[in-house]
Amino acid sequence: MRAALAAQTSPNLIDAAIADRFKDVSTRINAVTVDLASSDNPKLYSQADIDKALVQPRWGETSVEIPPLPRTGRGRKFDAAIIVLDQIAKDYSNIQNNGVRVRDKHESLKALLKLIKRVMPVCSKRVKTLLGKLIKLTNVLIMARSYHLR
Repeated sequence: MRAALAAQTSPNLIDAAIADRFKDVSTRINAVTVDLASSDNPKLYSQADIDKALVQPRWGETSVEIPPLPRTGRGRKFDAAIIVLDQIAKDYSNIQNNGVRVRDKHESLKALLKLIKRVMPVCSKRVKTLLGKLIKLTNVLIMARSYHLR
């Protein structure tokens, strides 16, 4: 189980396609950073959107403390960034290090689980409890093969 866990988090075992997906996420985050630092306002908002935002109540003037539509160029810039960053976060959370070397380790874990399940009926109650916990932990590890750099 340790080998499978280590395989998921080892930079040496990252599949090339997975590394490219991390680079893509990094590039997209850097692009958002550049956009936020620029003096240009996002072009995502029509004049009708801007007019609608300007007629809504300001911060704290109603029971809705923060207006839902951005009123300023800076607000529109951050609103546009949030839309892009939300998609980047979704893409990032879908990255899994499921290269061949990692899959091999998980397959050996699955084989071990089958063996444990076969011997469980003849074990004592205490051993069954421990094996049950081991099975749950191993299943979580197998199901969550994500590799996230944090």
